[in-house]
Amino acid sequence: MAKKKAPEKKLERVYNVPLRSEWLKSPKYRRAKKAVTGLKSFIAKHMKVDLPNVKVGPKLNQKLWERGIKNPPHHVKVTAIKEALEDKETVKVELEGVEFKTITPKSKVEKAPGLRGKLEKALGARKEEKAEKAKKGEAREEQSSSVSQESSIPVKKTEKLEELANKDEEKKEKQEDLTDKEEEKKLEKKKGQDKVLTEAPNPAQKEAPKPHLEPKHESEQIKKLERSKTA
Repeated sequence: MAKKKAPEKKLERVYNVPLRSEWLKSPKYRRAKKAVTGLKSFIAKHMKVDLPNVKVGPKLNQKLWERGIKNPPHHVKVTAIKEALEDKETVKVELEGVEFKTITPKSKVEKAPGLRGKLEKALGARKEEKAEKAKKGEAREEQSSSVSQESSIPVKKTEKLEELANKDEEKKEKQEDLTDKEEEKKLEKKKGQDKVLTEAPNPAQKEAPKPHLEPKHESEQIKKLERSKTA
């Protein structure tokens, strides 16, 4: 197949395009459309190209429609690039300092109307689900086969691995036993300290003083004196 020739760049010019004189000719609800057609006619006239061969860039189009259909800009600064491909000449117009990018329209998928379209959609979804499940099953089979290949290690290696695993388990069990014994010793020490504290006398609690008892002979003398006074 013959390769497509790249378009040859002939001219590149910068224009400050006046738009007010064009869109004032149309009613308010068509001003932005008129601004686009006015810009195209201005470029076609100055670059000496047919009007259908003028292509407006996406950023420039966005600028013209930025403030809605009723308020397009009064003038726009634009770079126009004239290219020639075989016998056809085209002009690409874009805002100054912005590269022209062609936007390819998305291909529309024709859908069958009514019940038929709904059935086709449902069947297509089911087919996709089945295909995904089949892919997942294949992936699982590949994983299982790889695991089986890895499991075909010599028996000696597997025995050594098992012995190492058993040794590790024994070490862990011994460490757990030691920790349990240490915890039991600590608990016993705490219990002994608590018992000592409970048995020791509390210095804050003092013994109550015993009442002073007078000797018998003194009380008898006092009683005799009281009797003599009364007599």
